[in-house]
Amino acid sequence: MYNVLWLGIFIYFADLYAENIIIFVIIFLLVYLLFANPLKDLLYLYYMNRYAFSSKWKVAKIEKNLSNIYSIDDLLQFLSSLLKLWNLNNLILILEEPFLHKFSFIRNKKYKRQKLNKRTPSSFIDRFLDNPWAENISNLREEEKKVLKNYKSKCAVPILYRDLFLGCIFFEEELEPAQLDTAAQISQKSGIIIQNEILKNRLSPAVHLQKEFDLARKIEEYLSEFDELNFDEFKIQKEHLGWREKTFPAIFETTFLPYKTTKRNEEEEDVVIFLLCKLSDNLQRAKAIQLFSAQGCFLGIGEKSGNLKIAAHRLHKALRNQTFENILLDGYLAKFSNKKTVEILPFGKSLKIEVDQKIQNIENSAPLGSSESKYGAFVNKIKYDEKITLYIRDYPLVSVKRI
Repeated sequence: MYNVLWLGIFIYFADLYAENIIIFVIIFLLVYLLFANPLKDLLYLYYMNRYAFSSKWKVAKIEKNLSNIYSIDDLLQFLSSLLKLWNLNNLILILEEPFLHKFSFIRNKKYKRQKLNKRTPSSFIDRFLDNPWAENISNLREEEKKVLKNYKSKCAVPILYRDLFLGCIFFEEELEPAQLDTAAQISQKSGIIIQNEILKNRLSPAVHLQKEFDLARKIEEYLSEFDELNFDEFKIQKEHLGWREKTFPAIFETTFLPYKTTKRNEEEEDVVIFLLCKLSDNLQRAKAIQLFSAQGCFLGIGEKSGNLKIAAHRLHKALRNQTFENILLDGYLAKFSNKKTVEILPFGKSLKIEVDQKIQNIENSAPLGSSESKYGAFVNKIKYDEKITLYIRDYPLVSVKRI
């Protein structure tokens, strides 16, 4: 266009100076070569450098603002400023679980937060998990374009953290290649910020839960203070590895001293009954009052007759008569004697017994204290030569060895 302009000037003045055309051509060439052409280069250089400087300034400002983002509130403020930097009218930010929020940004106005009523289609999420970068609508498939059209946008910038889809930024216009590169940085920073916010929200309950769990362990140690009981022909002991590694509180209580039972025409028998159990509801791991109550119920079940069914009946009844709520237990009532037979009454789930190094899985049943409990219906008489170990949820907790 610049050269066309000078060509027009040459033709116009050539007619005026037709008589001295040779002199005119020489002067015109000198002006064009020494003045007009350098002027063109100067103008081109000025405007191009100005555009380049402007672009670099915008990128530098965006990078600076990104480095100052430490929370979701900072991210929202940054996106508001991005509208002005990129000369956009609006954009939309959506956050998936656990937030489920939609933020609408309009230039020179405060953003609006709404509940995300419509979940992002799984096909859209999978597409960006497989190809984790910003895309203009022209590069997407029809089913993915529908999502952008729902938000009246032409570019999607996914917010990811590793293999998690945390949300998406939707722009009203297709972005230029340089903007897409910057959008990738925004996406990466946003993913880190949002994931940190999720972890922060989970940390407080987790710390509280850990304190409860530590308290439950201290109570558990008090409730099951003895580690080993020795009798004439057998020894009952806690399996320390299982107690150390298990993830739930439990109690182990016995009748402490063996007592005598005598049947007609039979020899006198030394008997020990013990209770090994945990609360059936894992969410109640730190309800110390329930653990105390379960232990108190066992110690107060009445006369120690040596009959396991009677002991189970009394304990079940005591558990159901608590003041505040029923106590539900998973575990065992067991009766050991100086004979080579043990009676075991299991209740609840996730139980198994190891008899002389052979595992026997116990069928799940209703917890003791439940209205559906069939206490006493599943008393197992097991013969053993050396050792029996009782498990709860794959953790060995108590063993009985013959001496």
